[in-house]
Amino acid sequence: MALSFLAVAALAAVVDGEAALRHSRALAALGPHPFGAPRTAFAAQYVAAELRNAGLGEVRVEEFEHGGRAGRNVIGVLRAPGPAFVLLATHHDSAPGGTGEGGGPVGVLIELARALAADPSRPARTLVFASFDAGAAGGEAAGAGARDWLRRQGTDARALAGALVLGGAGMPGGVPSLHPLTRADPLRPGRGIVAPGWLVQAALSGAAAAGAPFEVHGPLLGPLQQPLARVFRVDRAGGDEALAAAGLPAVLVSDGPPSISWRAPGAPAVAADPAALARSGQAMLGAARAVAAGLAPPVREDDWFAVSGHVVGRAGLGLVIAVGLGPFLWLGRRAGGPLFALRLLVALLAAAVSWRHPVPAAFALAPWLLALAAGPRPLFAALGALPALAAGVLAAGAWSQGAIVGTWLSPLDWAAALGVVLLALVPIRGGASGGRRSGGGRASGGKRAGLPGAGRKGR
Repeated sequence: MALSFLAVAALAAVVDGEAALRHSRALAALGPHPFGAPRTAFAAQYVAAELRNAGLGEVRVEEFEHGGRAGRNVIGVLRAPGPAFVLLATHHDSAPGGTGEGGGPVGVLIELARALAADPSRPARTLVFASFDAGAAGGEAAGAGARDWLRRQGTDARALAGALVLGGAGMPGGVPSLHPLTRADPLRPGRGIVAPGWLVQAALSGAAAAGAPFEVHGPLLGPLQQPLARVFRVDRAGGDEALAAAGLPAVLVSDGPPSISWRAPGAPAVAADPAALARSGQAMLGAARAVAAGLAPPVREDDWFAVSGHVVGRAGLGLVIAVGLGPFLWLGRRAGGPLFALRLLVALLAAAVSWRHPVPAAFALAPWLLALAAGPRPLFAALGALPALAAGVLAAGAWSQGAIVGTWLSPLDWAAALGVVLLALVPIRGGASGGRRSGGGRASGGKRAGLPGAGRKGR
C-alpha cells in the first residue's frame, strides 16, 4: 500500500530533463567557477534565483570563509510540520582547473524543487534543498560549504532524517546509482561508517516506485563493489563526507562511474544528456518522497547488502555465513581428533571476521568454506574462490589507478581472514578414511585367519 502511494505521488510530479539541461548550460556559460573565484558568487546568485522561481518561498544565501576564500551556500526550504527534515544536496562550484562544465546536478536540484513545490501532495517532512560551495574543491577545503552549513545547524542537525547528495547527473547512458561509501566513523577511530540500511532501502523503494530505479554502486559490478567498499578506503570525494563525519545518515547519488573503478586518466568531459538528467531527477524525486515518509529505526544498521532492490541486513548476512560454516563443521566432525579441532579453529576465526565485517565475510569467506566443506577438491575450491578473486581483480585495477588509498580492516582482521583461507585447505579425509581402511584391513585379516582355523577344527 505504501509503495503504491509513493508511485502515484511520484508520477504526479515529473522532473524536466530539458529544463535541467538549460540550468547546466547557464552555469557552464560562466566559465570556470571554482571555490573562492568571483564567478562562483554569480553561480550562487543564479541558483538562489532559480530556486525562488521554482516555488520555494524560503531561500537564503549563507556566506562563509575558509582558508582566506569566500564561499556561498544556497539553501531553499519546503516546510512541513515537525522538526524532522530531509536534505537534498549538491554543489554549484566547478572543479579547480576545469572548464566550468558539470552543472547537471544543480539543474536536477532546481527542477526537483519545482516538481515538489508544485505537487499538492506535500511530503510529511520538511525538505531542504542545498547547493553547497567548495563541493568540488580539493584538499583540506573539500566540503567546506557542507561543514559550515552543519555548524550553523548546531543541535538541530540531529533532526536530519536522511540526506541524498547528488554528486553527478547527466552522463549519456548513465544509470542513477547509490554509492554508499565507507567513511571515517567519528565515534570509533579507525573504523568506518556507511549509509544506514533503512536509508538505502527507502531510496531504492522510492526510486523504483517513481519509475527510475536506483542501482547500488552502478550496474553489473555493484555486487562486487559493495564488499570492496567495506574493505578498502576509497579516494572519492562527495558531499556525504561532512555529514558522515558528524554521524548523520547520508548517501551519495550519481549516474557516473562506479564508486570503485579504474578509468583512463584525463578523459574528456561529456555534455550532459537531458534524458539522463530526467532519470536522475525522477529517481531523486521518488527517493526524497520515500525518505520523507519513512521512519528511521531506533538502532542504526550499517551492515547490509543490497540485492534486486532489497536490503539484506545483519540477520540475513549471518544466515549466509551460517550456511557456509554449518556444512564445513558438520562434515569435519566426522574426522574427529585434531582435524576437527582445526576446523573449530577455522570456524572461530571466521566468526571473528564475520562479527566485525559481515558483508565481505558473507561475500567471500562463506562460499569458500561451503566449497571446501567435504575437503579440498580443485573444481569446488575454484568455485568457492571465484567471488573473492573477481573482487580482487577489480580492487587491483582500482588500486593501480589510485582509487584505493587504504583499508578498513586491521592487521588482525587480515590475519584472521588469511588463516581461514589457508587452514580450510587442510584435508579431512586422510585421517578418517585412513582409519577406516586400517580397520577394514584388520577385520578382513581376522576373517582370513579364522577360516583356516575353522577348517582345522572341522577336520
